[in-house]
Amino acid sequence: MVDMYLHPKVKPYILDIKERYTKYFFKSITGLNSIYSMRLYELLKQYEFRKSKNFEIEEFRFILNI
Repeated sequence: MVDMYLHPKVKPYILDIKERYTKYFFKSITGLNSIYSMRLYELLKQYEFRKSKNFEIEEFRFILNI
């Protein structure tokens, strides 16, 4: 048996973890060969439920770290 204590300041982050992080399956990214394709996949998953998302080119380059 393991007992854990979470500090009250951390509790909201742990309980709301599904809303704060992008979820994807490992199987989906195993065929991606570059860090850019992996990051682009994460970005698309992050916005998959929106109709559209616009980025300025500089912002997009910053997100991909290029």
